[in-house]
Amino acid sequence: ISGNADSNPGPQAWEGGKQAPINAMATFRNRLWYAIGDTVFSSRLNSLGDFFLEDPALLVDTDPIDVQLSSNKYTPVVSLTPFESYIFVNTGADVQFALEGSDNQITPYTAALSSESFYSTSDVTTPILMGNQVYFFDARRMYIYMPSSAVTVQRAMEVSKHCPNYLPDAYGSMAVCNAYETMFMTDDNNRSDVY
Repeated sequence: ISGNADSNPGPQAWEGGKQAPINAMATFRNRLWYAIGDTVFSSRLNSLGDFFLEDPALLVDTDPIDVQLSSNKYTPVVSLTPFESYIFVNTGADVQFALEGSDNQITPYTAALSSESFYSTSDVTTPILMGNQVYFFDARRMYIYMPSSAVTVQRAMEVSKHCPNYLPDAYGSMAVCNAYETMFMTDDNNRSDVY
C-alpha cells in the first residue's frame, strides 16, 4: 500500500506482473526466501507473505531483500540451504554461493553473495547437512562445503575422489545420522542399492 508500481515494484523476478516458476524456497531468520531464475529474494522480516517495502523513500533492516547472482554468465539457482549464519546457494552453472550478511544479520544493507566454489552439481539433488558441513552432489561425486570459520583457499572439496565411480549416477533418498557421522543414500536407478 506504500508507493506505486515504479517506486515499490516488489521483487525483480515478479516485476511488471511477470510470472516464473519458483526454483527453490526456504525459511531462514524469520524470512521466507525464494529463488526464481538467477534472483534470490526474501519477504519482510517477521512477515512471510510481504515482499514490498514499507516506505520506498526509507530502506530499513526489516525490509525485503532482493539480490541477483548473474554477472557475466546466467546463473540459475537450483537450491537454497539455510545453515548457521548463511544460506548455501547451489546453481546450475557450476558455481556455489554463500548469501550472508555482517554482524550475523542479513539485511537489505548487508546482504552479500560470494562465490565459494566452482563444481558441477546435480540439479535434482538438494545439498544435505551433517555436523557443521554442507554436502552437495553430482553424478558419481560428492563434495563438502566448509563454513568460512574453517576457511582455506578452497572452501569446498571433493570427498569422493579416493573412490572414483563408486557413487551412483542418480541419487535417490538420502539420510544422515549425525551421532555416527554417517550418510546413507540410494541409487535412483536401482533402489535396492544403498551407499
